Amino acid sequence: MGYQRFLMETLAKIKFKSFDKSARDIERAFDKNWDGIYQHLAKSKFWKNKIRLDLDKNAVTDYEFYKQVFDNDMNNGKNSFSDENILLWALSGGTSGPPKYFPITMTYQKQFQQTTPPFLHHVLSKYKSFINLPVLYLASTNPTEKTKHGIDIGYISNYNYRNIPGFLKSKYVLPNEVLRDGKTFEKFGHLYTLASDLSAIISVTPLSLQQFYNRIIGDYDGCLEQLENPSLDPGLPDLKISRERLSYLKSLKDINFKKLWPSLEFVCCWKTSTCAFQLKAIEAELDGIDIIDATYSATEGWINIPFADPNINGGAYHPEAVLIEFSLPNDPDNLLKPWELKQGKEYEIYITNKMGLIRYRLYDVVICTGFHRKSPILEFSHKSGQQISLGMCVIAENELLEILEKEKIELDDFFFCPNEAANALAIYIPKSANNLSVEVLDKALKDSNINYQKYRDSGQIQGIQIVREDNAFWSREKHAQTKPKFLYQMRPW
Repeated sequence: MGYQRFLMETLAKIKFKSFDKSARDIERAFDKNWDGIYQHLAKSKFWKNKIRLDLDKNAVTDYEFYKQVFDNDMNNGKNSFSDENILLWALSGGTSGPPKYFPITMTYQKQFQQTTPPFLHHVLSKYKSFINLPVLYLASTNPTEKTKHGIDIGYISNYNYRNIPGFLKSKYVLPNEVLRDGKTFEKFGHLYTLASDLSAIISVTPLSLQQFYNRIIGDYDGCLEQLENPSLDPGLPDLKISRERLSYLKSLKDINFKKLWPSLEFVCCWKTSTCAFQLKAIEAELDGIDIIDATYSATEGWINIPFADPNINGGAYHPEAVLIEFSLPNDPDNLLKPWELKQGKEYEIYITNKMGLIRYRLYDVVICTGFHRKSPILEFSHKSGQQISLGMCVIAENELLEILEKEKIELDDFFFCPNEAANALAIYIPKSANNLSVEVLDKALKDSNINYQKYRDSGQIQGIQIVREDNAFWSREKHAQTKPKFLYQMRPW
């Protein structure tokens, strides 16, 4: 065992024991967490004399409550909700609607990262090559915007990647320079990855992993030529590959993940909701490799600790990370504490954190699948209110997802939204996608939604529109972002 892995195992085990202790006495851990948040925020410019010591006496909030102050804070460089300097304005990719911006501070960063060491404990305990061999982490590319104070505006995955401790960063296969922009990543990222064997791949969504893999299989011979005679853009580090590794890659007659990287033990990505649909498109290529669920997270907070088990989705809530409460879906007037959940039921999540969000309605729905000690095991299900309204009827995300699955419709990228007249459902797909049958989709939706059937038959709702867009519409300068965009109430582009 290498020194770096031994150090990681030791630190991760200590952090896991702390989590386990808090899960045993979750009521006490919850109160202690709230007291720490309260003391941190109560003296701030915004929350002074507004925040209540009794958590239950604070109102439920949403993004609109904070938006104006966040907009103002972009111009002054400080977070008014905590009076701290802002390290990054994190752009939330979101599942629907326009993006949101959140101020990342040092205190909040320490809080949301609490879930990582216990998760590493699970991974290090099971997978013996992890860290001993390189790891591919598909983070987003570098920010392209700054505030007038010079603070980056970008995705949190990139910020985390650039700030990984040095001893661990040396084990990540992609140099920072490759993530300097989307063009560089797409041109060279897969080449650096092919140059060595891997122990693990971390990708927030399966779609990001598939897009990365497609760049390899789409021109494998060209990849081999570039590995043998690299021609790199200025500013990139040397691309080094051993003769043995190059010879091995040349010998492959057919390709999948395990053949490209024989030591690859697991892939970590989101596995539920729309990601379950994405995963089916690439599962066959991952034969022989464990697929484990990633941390259920949002820019507003990282919440659970997944198990290093391909047969289990989700993970236990960490009572020392961001504070969370729950309600039954669409019932924000009656919040529940984590230990009050019932196994098998769905709940909405409300976040309180040291960024300054108090009882913030995330509009995410999770399933409580069990408990670790007294801490609920949470699996992401879908977005609350994740529906399209056509005026006379509402179509839910799960209806559309089930129809696509039932009809065996496979798409790499798509958006559902109302058409511009808001009198029909539109599905946007790439020009290169296979032909879709409007009749099949329409009939399946009629069968699943009685109101849709009623208003379609009366002619008040028009037939489904399929819109094909060119490559520029689907370009991804940034990748590996949050929960996939599936539904939109309106076109945001």
